[in-house]
Amino acid sequence: MGDMAITRGWRIANLTLEFARDICTWAYPAPYDRYDLTGSAPEDFHDPAHGYLALVDDAGVLVGYRCFGPEGQVPGGSYVGDALDTGGGLRPGLTGRGLGRAAI
Repeated sequence: MGDMAITRGWRIANLTLEFARDICTWAYPAPYDRYDLTGSAPEDFHDPAHGYLALVDDAGVLVGYRCFGPEGQVPGGSYVGDALDTGGGLRPGLTGRGLGRAAI
């Protein structure tokens, strides 16, 4: 990914099947390897019913994803019914750079 225009021009886009396949290759170093998405089904990310959206840079390159609703909940958490839950992730090479706030 190099030093793409970090957060400048980041936007939400439709999550294509190509993006979903890319996300399913993401592996993180320990101790964040619990967030690895390898082995996930691309169809689950691509299915609009699951609420996933792509986060892309100004060139349309996938930098992360966002999800809303039940897919944004962490298993075992306590959630109220009237809140909008949100989740997501960044491409592994972009983590640890203080970009989480911009991604959210």
